[in-house]
Amino acid sequence: TSKEDARFYLDMLSQFIEDILNFQHHGDIILKSYEQLISDLSEVILNPQELLLEVLKLRGILNINVNIPLLLDHLIFFITKEKQNDY
Repeated sequence: TSKEDARFYLDMLSQFIEDILNFQHHGDIILKSYEQLISDLSEVILNPQELLLEVLKLRGILNINVNIPLLLDHLIFFITKEKQNDY
């Protein structure tokens, strides 16, 4: 789990979230092969804007010396926190 791998993962995740936003606002999506998954997640993820901001913030933090597994754990916690508040 190098910084380059984590950076690539966060880049792909941010593109996926951008596609969710575009789908919700009837825009064009880039990852056409994931259109069904994007459609399904667009109904589940209530605040994709906040999620995208968090991913971009973590990508910036990645440039400093951080523990990559903890950084990704934080991201998973952030994603699942929204679902926990629903129950």
